[in-house]
Amino acid sequence: MLDVPAVSTLAHEHGVPLLVDSTFTTPWLMTPFDHGADLVYHSATKFLGGHGVAIGGVLIDGGTFDWLTSGRFPTITEPYAGFHGMNFSEESTVAPFLLRARARGCAISAPA
Repeated sequence: MLDVPAVSTLAHEHGVPLLVDSTFTTPWLMTPFDHGADLVYHSATKFLGGHGVAIGGVLIDGGTFDWLTSGRFPTITEPYAGFHGMNFSEESTVAPFLLRARARGCAISAPA
């Protein structure tokens, strides 16, 4: 088992968020945000959906990581030309990572 609080402390000391791959645990039994995780990835087909008809995942941003203070993520903290010059950390103070991920997905799928 990963010592999530210890790894979270180490990650935050170095200015990086902790992403926990929680695809093999249920959201009921393992709550990574309670142990210091910033982002969590869950399997939507194992424990959330309860069936294997479709394959999917859910990315959750806990809204606790300070992207601006870190200084390591210019694609989140500086204007992004691919999405009308939006600065995601200014646009969403709660979940700029998710906003950036969604915008990038829209930019990839948008017609030229």
